Amino acid sequence: MKKAKIRDIDTGRTPELEVHPEASVNEYYIDIANKFKTAKFIVIILLVVFMLFMISVFRSDVTLENFKYLVRFFSSANTVYSGGYENIYYDTTGVMDVDVFNGDLVTVKSDSVDLYDMNGSNVASYEINQVSPTVVSRGKYMLVYDLGGNNAQLFNNFSQLTAQTYDYPISCAAVSGEGMHAVVTKSLDYQSVIHLYDHNFNLISKIYKDKYITDIRIDSSGKKLVCTSVLAEGGRYTSEVMTYEPYTDKEESKLALPGSFAVRCGFFSDGGYAALADTALLFFDKDNNQTESYPLTGIVPTNCLILDDYAVLCYNENIVGSQSSVMVFSTKGEILKDTTVDDKILDTAAYMENLYILTDGKITSLNMQTGEQLSAKVEGSATGVYMCDKNSIVIDYSNMAKALKTAEIFTEEEGNK
Repeated sequence: MKKAKIRDIDTGRTPELEVHPEASVNEYYIDIANKFKTAKFIVIILLVVFMLFMISVFRSDVTLENFKYLVRFFSSANTVYSGGYENIYYDTTGVMDVDVFNGDLVTVKSDSVDLYDMNGSNVASYEINQVSPTVVSRGKYMLVYDLGGNNAQLFNNFSQLTAQTYDYPISCAAVSGEGMHAVVTKSLDYQSVIHLYDHNFNLISKIYKDKYITDIRIDSSGKKLVCTSVLAEGGRYTSEVMTYEPYTDKEESKLALPGSFAVRCGFFSDGGYAALADTALLFFDKDNNQTESYPLTGIVPTNCLILDDYAVLCYNENIVGSQSSVMVFSTKGEILKDTTVDDKILDTAAYMENLYILTDGKITSLNMQTGEQLSAKVEGSATGVYMCDKNSIVIDYSNMAKALKTAEIFTEEEGNK
């Protein structure tokens, strides 16, 4: 009798896995893993120690403003401007002053300070209460003061840093790139009082003068201050150019200018400085020695720029202002360039060796080092020109501002004079 074959029945189940004996451990890879684990803990400990050390050493720099700057930096790094900048439209009602500060357009009203980026967005707005607000900026600081009023406020791009109220009206002010600033008022016994603050915004001294201060500047290092002042005596003016050492309470130098009305001053990058009076443009070296004097016989300046390495003097050649002259001086007082533009100069701005001259419907670029001069047409009704950075300028109009790339608007075909 044949035996029946037993067939496997397909149950649809997966056969069970066969368990093999455990493989031997590779000691080489175990050693590598332990080393990486040790290195990980060492790096974490070093990071914690580094952070604690940096916080203790640079405690004053760990501020909300710097954190805002960090956030804004990473936000702006992802912003791409396609085809150039956007027009910046802003409410012109009540705008009393306009400037460009750290790449942002600043508009100042009696009740607010607004900052716009070059994409046209309002990136910050601060409340103020001033009748005639005026803005001065340098480096990473901007000072807004009430000309003829009693309030002054210091800002950076992200917040108000300090605010002061004075007993007497403010006549002028200055700020350095490191935050040292000076505000000029008067007092019951003196025509001028300079309130001088250090880079931590603490009042370090008050300078009393019996003359009316017309202009004041602080050098980039914060180690020197220069001011021009004037006094009426016997029916004629007597001016003075004075320098001062902020941390020593010492008057460093003083030069009297009988029969002159001094109106402007400023520092050069080499430590020298210049002062403009109605009679002459004066040049001084870093040791306060007068090196040159350019007489202004028959010249009534319309503008004077005292830059890091140049001094620029603008004036009309005739009464109607159909022709204007621009003179460029070195820090020693030597005339580097004397040129004419065929219109009235509306505004000027400068960056390093490049000077930009705005006239009606035209912007002219003058290289103060080589003398190269280029012109380009702009839309009419422009009121001001400002520097955005070394490659861009901002032209202000009655209801907007427009940022332009200098490489795009100035070409050889526009005219090389």
